Amino acid sequence: KYPDVKFLEPNVPRSEILSKFFPKTVKFVLPSYMDTFGMVFLEAMSSGIPIVSTNTFAIPEIIGKAGLCVDASKFSWYGKDCLFAWKSWDEFEKYCETQDKPDVVDELVKNTAKLIESSNLRKAMGAAGMREISDGRFSIACRNSQLKRIYEEAAD
Repeated sequence: KYPDVKFLEPNVPRSEILSKFFPKTVKFVLPSYMDTFGMVFLEAMSSGIPIVSTNTFAIPEIIGKAGLCVDASKFSWYGKDCLFAWKSWDEFEKYCETQDKPDVVDELVKNTAKLIESSNLRKAMGAAGMREISDGRFSIACRNSQLKRIYEEAAD
């Protein structure tokens, strides 16, 4: 129905994603209820790709100004839907697949449309992501500085 939309099969090798898909990607959409720290967001940011995702766990903190987050808080992690209440991961995934979340889907569509319609927004978010990776909190220099401080404090 949408010839320009590509859905990747599970378990595509990382090297193929980075070399084959990311260079052609103009927006990265990953609606997730489970990523506590998705490295894939950093990979998209390092490629200058604006992101659309959900506001679960650390995703909004990771993405910052590099993308748009959808409010997925209506999906409870603490009640009967809690991840840790299920007997198996497969059982939990099957449950998640059956849940109707039209508000989340509508917001994902709206935010994705914003990126499609505005090349300025895509460029600004892509640039913000690249800055975070090259010079910001996810840069090698910043991480090494933090690790050095941690090791020095632990040695005292």
